[in-house]
Amino acid sequence: MRRHALALATLGALTLTGCGVALQLGGDPKSQLCEQYCDELEQLDEIRCTTSDVHTCASTLTEKVMLAHSVNDALANEPMSDEVERVHAKVTLVSSPGERFGNNKCFEEGANVGDKLFRCRQIAQDIDERFAELVEQVRKLPA
Repeated sequence: MRRHALALATLGALTLTGCGVALQLGGDPKSQLCEQYCDELEQLDEIRCTTSDVHTCASTLTEKVMLAHSVNDALANEPMSDEVERVHAKVTLVSSPGERFGNNKCFEEGANVGDKLFRCRQIAQDIDERFAELVEQVRKLPA
């Protein structure tokens, strides 16, 4: 009888410990901003502009820049912290090449020729890379 009680107590302790581990493995809670934007950010982050016809990526790259601005606007009323400041900085790093993409008319069909192709490809790659960094920073925001 005593062994049976000891076995049940041990099993109960293991079950509680197991539940605690399961809860820890569930991951950190998401910030409200991540709850609102992370799915869309992650979906767009999966799309990369790898074609030589850079102009065909214009709508996706524009979506990335616009979503970055939406994230920035959503943070407008948040108290400034290191994490929030990093997100603001990443938004700027997405926006700047976004402007260069437009200024260089990379959205036009003729953007896949010579020096313009190289310049536009580099700008598109910059947007993709900076957007990935933004997504990571938004994920790191505390709940």
